[in-house]
Amino acid sequence: ERALAALRELRGEASEVDPYGFGVRVSDALRTYIRDQHGLDAVTRTSVEFLEVLRGNAAFTSNEKGAISEFVDSVDLLKYARQAAAAEEIQTLLEIAERVVRGERPPQTVVSK
Repeated sequence: ERALAALRELRGEASEVDPYGFGVRVSDALRTYIRDQHGLDAVTRTSVEFLEVLRGNAAFTSNEKGAISEFVDSVDLLKYARQAAAAEEIQTLLEIAERVVRGERPPQTVVSK
């Protein structure tokens, strides 16, 4: 519920938040959820380390792993490369995070690079 609340809050602020700030917050929400729900150290690991651990985890389907991997790559572009993001791309990242938290099948396309 905490992760969904954080994502709902971000959705409400999506038009006002800068891409970097959004990237940090959406990443924190999903990584914290994965840590709390699945016991993976998703918060303190680098993206590469996190994705390596995720690949070997049977709790996630291959589709979820692919979507999370794309999500992490796209969020890293927002956070570290300071890439701009269109409103549609921000909504797609929110949708992926929400679907992972709800246990629904996430979409396979994320942010264009």
